[in-house]
Amino acid sequence: MKKLLLTLLFTTQFVLANNLNITNVQKNGDNQLTFDVSWDNSWSASTYRDASWIFIKYKNSSGQWQHLNITSATATGFTLYTPDSKGVMISRATSGQGTVTGSISIIFNGNILGPLPDFKVFGIEMVYINQGAFYLGDGTSQGRFHQGNDNTLPYYVQNSNQITTGNTSSDIYSVSGGFLNVIIPATYPTGYDAFYMMKYETSIEQYAEFLNTLTPLQQQNRTRSDLTNITTANRFVMANNSSPYHRNGIACNATAVNTAPIDFYCDLNNNSVPNELDDGQNIAANFVTANDCLAYLEWASLRPMTDMEFEKSTRGTASPIAYDIANGTNFFVTTAGITNSGTEKANQLLILA
Repeated sequence: MKKLLLTLLFTTQFVLANNLNITNVQKNGDNQLTFDVSWDNSWSASTYRDASWIFIKYKNSSGQWQHLNITSATATGFTLYTPDSKGVMISRATSGQGTVTGSISIIFNGNILGPLPDFKVFGIEMVYINQGAFYLGDGTSQGRFHQGNDNTLPYYVQNSNQITTGNTSSDIYSVSGGFLNVIIPATYPTGYDAFYMMKYETSIEQYAEFLNTLTPLQQQNRTRSDLTNITTANRFVMANNSSPYHRNGIACNATAVNTAPIDFYCDLNNNSVPNELDDGQNIAANFVTANDCLAYLEWASLRPMTDMEFEKSTRGTASPIAYDIANGTNFFVTTAGITNSGTEKANQLLILA
């Protein structure tokens, strides 16, 4: 199976991201970290389950944050999957739903962290997408995937073999994609094989904590403000603005200088007090470019989702509906209004149109 994209910080005591909590972090001896993990609204039934991707950053002797390579890991209360040395995927150990809790023990190279290490444990909530056949395209002719030269016939991905693109009856073709007579290799993530995807959008708080483990130059590349001259006019760094813009409240102090990494925080209410309950930590991150997204994924040791995997994860094994969208219907969801905007318990009113 392939771990996937599309999350938060812990520095010695506590972290909260979409109800994901990492607590009681301890360093035992020279090469072990232990900590507790819990999150709400977890589920596991048969082969369907959610999960969390856990990874660790540490500060090296030069003061730069590095990814901690894991030698081995064990878990209590979770089923643990270690796809590589970059992190662990955990899910509830037994069938059920609701809050799940457990503990993790990580073994790493003992020469990495000193007696008083500076490290952060991050977590991203995920969903497991089962292996299985599915349809690409919705049976309409407007730039969708389709079967060969029949633009009203969705393409059926029935195994993990290589796929030929073209206009014969056994090929996959897309009018908008424009690819023809090339081979999609069996190693490409077509969506047939099982994979994990993020349960939620990356939040404002998660992106801020990503920024907080970068070098000054990296921070400059991942924000819009000129970090060499931070003033009250541009301290909201994602929009290069003097105040929160389009609900993005990532900010830094107006007196910050980038001779050392700048500390970013959430300040949606614009009172210069970091990370209050109404500072918009759980709002989906915006003002991010494609390169920002790729940098975030590289930092988290994940990869982008393919177009094929997106269709598999949204439609599943169901037959397509003409002009269907990500919620499995052809009805659009519009927002009527938001109450308690910026708080963890914000209520969003939805209308099906």
